[in-house]
Amino acid sequence: MVVVPRGDIDVATLPAWEEAIRDVAESAEHPVIVDLSRVRFIDAAGLRLLAQARGTLRQRGLTFTLRRLSPETQKMLLLSGLLPLFSPPAVTRARPDGVTPPSPSGPAPPAPR
Repeated sequence: MVVVPRGDIDVATLPAWEEAIRDVAESAEHPVIVDLSRVRFIDAAGLRLLAQARGTLRQRGLTFTLRRLSPETQKMLLLSGLLPLFSPPAVTRARPDGVTPPSPSGPAPPAPR
């Protein structure tokens, strides 16, 4: 399932997003991909919502992948410390030409010690 939110995900719009993301996370039967290329802004409340949805899906044995992060969204994930939760291959960044680069194949490299 691919979800493509648009606009801002912040405290002002959170109630609508919470309901939509909760419904997806609780009813999904397949991995969920969230394409954030059309999100202009996300605040701490929106980041918390993504992390909660990821946790709900993981408890159900499903993956929650972010793709095509706008530069603004990527910056907020990085500054909040949440980017590692959604790190490659779970995250791909939107290119200026709108093409999503292919995910790397094979196992992820080991984490540095």
